[in-house]
Amino acid sequence: MKACCNGKMKSRKRQKGFSLLELLVAVAILVIVAGTVIAGMINTTRSEGTVMNRTQVHASVRNATELMEQEIGQAGRLPAAQAGLKITFATALVANPLGTTATPTITSAAGLFQGEQITVDPNSTNEETVTITAIATGTITATFYNAHGTTAIPVVILGGFASGIVPPDSSSMLVLASNNAGNTTLNSTTQASKGSILRLYGDLRSDGNTYYVVYKCTQDANGKGTLYRYESTGTDITTAASMQTGVLLLDNLGQNPGNTPCFTYQVKEPFVTINGGQVQQTFVVNVAVTLTVQGQDLDPQTQATVKETKALLNISPRNVFDAWELVSAPTGYTRAQPMPPNVMNTLLTASMTP
Repeated sequence: MKACCNGKMKSRKRQKGFSLLELLVAVAILVIVAGTVIAGMINTTRSEGTVMNRTQVHASVRNATELMEQEIGQAGRLPAAQAGLKITFATALVANPLGTTATPTITSAAGLFQGEQITVDPNSTNEETVTITAIATGTITATFYNAHGTTAIPVVILGGFASGIVPPDSSSMLVLASNNAGNTTLNSTTQASKGSILRLYGDLRSDGNTYYVVYKCTQDANGKGTLYRYESTGTDITTAASMQTGVLLLDNLGQNPGNTPCFTYQVKEPFVTINGGQVQQTFVVNVAVTLTVQGQDLDPQTQATVKETKALLNISPRNVFDAWELVSAPTGYTRAQPMPPNVMNTLLTASMTP
């Protein structure tokens, strides 16, 4: 009987479960482990949200600045003349140190403008650079100093627009007028570039057309500022009506650190010799772009607005820079082309609407 009873007692001991203390310890450990895992997942989610917000902010400003960087670099580019461009004189010209005004026919006047400087009979002893004083259907008028025959003479167009970046209101703002009247001072309120408006022109797409482009920014402390881009058509830049409706590039501009303007300019103002006299002209050789964009959503970790400042401090309009370097040569200014009359008289004062 004792053996029987002892066996039952041992069986009962083996079937005994966890004690309350053991259960509490196990639950506590489980809670700690689960809490650690959940906290890690929450932190990871917040980090991913932060990265996503910053990526979106960075992507928006990067697309805008890449376009601006490309067009500023191309500013001042002169459209290439048509291949095989030639002029023909009705009667031969004799070399005249005082100059002879003539109106030769030209194979194509497309893209030419009054005041433009063209190189006639290049790579010969009679090579010279002359200024177009008038354009008509199939003809140009200029003053020639060297002898030229009655056979077709090749013509090339060299250099770049000296004011491809329209000078800012912080400079003396002198540009050579394309009507040969000398230098012209831009109106600081309506024509010049400034801290919030960047004006530029040239063959920006390398397609043989001249485009006039304006970037206009407004800064807002609450991140509701805007950046618009306006462009003239490549086939018609003779009227203000050719300015297209502005394209919104950014609608979340904030205030730049230190109230820095969107656009700042580095200028050179050398004295150049024109028609025997000297005038001081402004060349914009460097443009700095600073944009602060603000995200739409709060940062999941800091609960603060996500901001990013993109600063491009050394964008060189290489064609304008080359024109500035050329003016130091004795005849270098013949490679610094003047501002076309339609840009000077029409597009600089064109209204810009969103």
